[in-house]
Amino acid sequence: MQLAGHVYHLYERPSGQKYFSMLSQEEWQDAPHKFLGSFRLELDQSWTPIDKEEDRFEGINYLKSMFLRSPPNKRSVKFRRSDGYRRL
Repeated sequence: MQLAGHVYHLYERPSGQKYFSMLSQEEWQDAPHKFLGSFRLELDQSWTPIDKEEDRFEGINYLKSMFLRSPPNKRSVKFRRSDGYRRL
């Protein structure tokens, strides 16, 4: 059973049959079949080549960079109350 979020490695047998393995080319010291690439299984059951992973997550990486910036100074944050603005 393949799990979303995991990386799988695609190989091809001499017969032309392709299959995924959990073992990478490096882990499988002497791979018996031709290595075709590594892919991450996404939640939507699509496959993303590992070398194209950054392209797929460009928008997410932008949002992460926005959230990882230093938080605003608490003293400058204003809250709206019935009696107007109140500084913390």
